Amino acid sequence: MITIYQRLHITGIIKIFTKCLVPNCILVFFALNCNAQWLTQEIKLGSNKNAVYLTVQPEPNEWDEILANESRITKIWLWNKRFSTIQFSVSPDIPLAQTTDWQVWVPKSDPEAFLRNLSTAIGNMAYIFEVKPDTPAFTLRLKGRPIAPKNEWLKDSLNLMGFHINPNTPPTFHNFFSHSDEISDVIRKFEDIAYEFKEGDIDNVTSMLLNQIEIGKAYWIRSKKISEYTGPIAVLDSSDKTVDFGIALTEKEIHLKNVSESDSITVTITQIPSEFPPHNLGVAETNADDLFIETFETPELAGSVPLSYYDPTVVDNVVVGWVEFNGFISQKLEPGEEWKLRIAVRRVDFEAYIPESPNGASYQSILKVEDSLGINRFYFPVSATTTELSN
Repeated sequence: MITIYQRLHITGIIKIFTKCLVPNCILVFFALNCNAQWLTQEIKLGSNKNAVYLTVQPEPNEWDEILANESRITKIWLWNKRFSTIQFSVSPDIPLAQTTDWQVWVPKSDPEAFLRNLSTAIGNMAYIFEVKPDTPAFTLRLKGRPIAPKNEWLKDSLNLMGFHINPNTPPTFHNFFSHSDEISDVIRKFEDIAYEFKEGDIDNVTSMLLNQIEIGKAYWIRSKKISEYTGPIAVLDSSDKTVDFGIALTEKEIHLKNVSESDSITVTITQIPSEFPPHNLGVAETNADDLFIETFETPELAGSVPLSYYDPTVVDNVVVGWVEFNGFISQKLEPGEEWKLRIAVRRVDFEAYIPESPNGASYQSILKVEDSLGINRFYFPVSATTTELSN
C-alpha cells in the first residue's frame, strides 16, 4: 500500500519511526565523468515552499555555485534517510533544520549559515526549495547530465519522491501507480489521503483518476513495502546506467523490463543530440522572469556518437546481427518481459574534430526512452572519445 502526499499545511508535529534502509553513503559525494552529455531541466518555482525532483545531475553540482546569482531561493532541504526518526515542524513540507533527519543549505551570508550541512546537488533526489514570500512565479533552468530513474523507498514511512514522466502526456496518479503491485489494489483509497500544494494553500487531490503527476515535482509517498517503483518501464540493476564508451570500449548494454502485470508495452528508444556543454565557469544569464545557469568547464562537443545495435531476430535461419542505429528502435514487451539491448559505437564513423580548448572534446548523444502508454520518459547519456581528443 502506498499513500501520496504533497506538502501538507497543518499544525502540529509529525514524528514517524522507520527502519533505516539507506546506507551512510548518501552523504558521500563523488566526481562525475566529465565526458558528460547535456540536458536542461526547467524547474517551476513560486513563493514559499516548493517540492522539487531533479531529473538531471546538475553541473556544477555545488549549491553555492548553482545559486551564486539567484537570491530568490533562500533555503533548500534534503531528507536524510539514514536515521530512524523523521520529523516535520508543521507538516511533511516544513522540516526541522535542527534535526539529523534533514540536511539544509542556506547562503553563506545567512544568519543560520552555521546549520549548513548540505552542499551538493544530487540527481534522482527530491528537495524542498524555499523561495522568498510574494515572489512571482519563475523558472530555474539547470543544465546537467541526464540520469536513468531510480527510487528507493523506505518501508512503513513517508518518502519524498518524484518521477521521470512524459511531459507531453503526464499520467494521472491512478494510471502511474496502477502498474505497481504495492498499490494497484488500493487505488480507490487515495481519494481520502492525497494532497497537493496550490499557491501556498493545501488542497485535497480530489481524484486520482483525474489529477496528473507533474514532472520535476516531488510528492510525499507512504509505502507499506520496500519498493523501487519508477513507472511501468524499469531500468534493471544489471543495466549500464550510462553509455560511456570512453577511449577503448566498443559495446554497452541497456536492460529494461516491463513491470506491468497486465499490459503489453512498446518501448521506443530514440537517439537525440546533446545540448552544448556549459563552457563558461561562473557565468549566469538572467532576464525579468527566469534564471538560466550555464557553468562548469567540460570537454567540447565533437559531434554525435555513431551507434549500432544488435538485432537477434532470425530471418531465413540467419541472425540479423548488428544494425546501424538510425533515428529510433522499438521493442514490444509483454508483462514481465525484459529487453537486453546491446549497443556498440562505430568509431570508424567519427567525424573529424579539432578541439579549440585545453578541455579536449568528446562525441556526445542522448538516448531517449519512452513507453507506448505515455507514462515514462527518461534518458541515457552516450559518450565516446579518442586518445587525440582527450589530450
